[in-house]
Amino acid sequence: MLGLCLLTARYGGRLLAPLTATGALALTLYAGHIALLASLGEWPQTAPWSATALVAVLAVASAWAWRGLVGRGPLEALVHGVPVRVAGSPPTVGDPGSDRAPMPRGAAPGEAGDMEGTTAGRAADTIGYRESSEPHTGEAR
Repeated sequence: MLGLCLLTARYGGRLLAPLTATGALALTLYAGHIALLASLGEWPQTAPWSATALVAVLAVASAWAWRGLVGRGPLEALVHGVPVRVAGSPPTVGDPGSDRAPMPRGAAPGEAGDMEGTTAGRAADTIGYRESSEPHTGEAR
């Protein structure tokens, strides 16, 4: 199932954009749907399937439009912005005023991360695996 979802996301990205936007604005949509249902009065109880369809269509359409025009949802921005300001952290990549994302680069031979002298593709300093001159006991350190 996970593989099917990953393949769908890879090859159906544009088709899934409305659902992706809905997931990115989940907190705002959750609060909005509570306010919407409260404002509808008794109608959702007398026509539950119609109310469900209305809320679902409005949620997906508004999230897709908001994400395309504005970006982060208002409640998501609040939840993200308060800790960043309190901690005094620099803005994250994608926030207004932030730097561009750094491009990954590989380590030069001889630097940290050099794969020479490791076993079966494991970096020498990961997961307790280290090469040594001691006899192999079959256990990781």
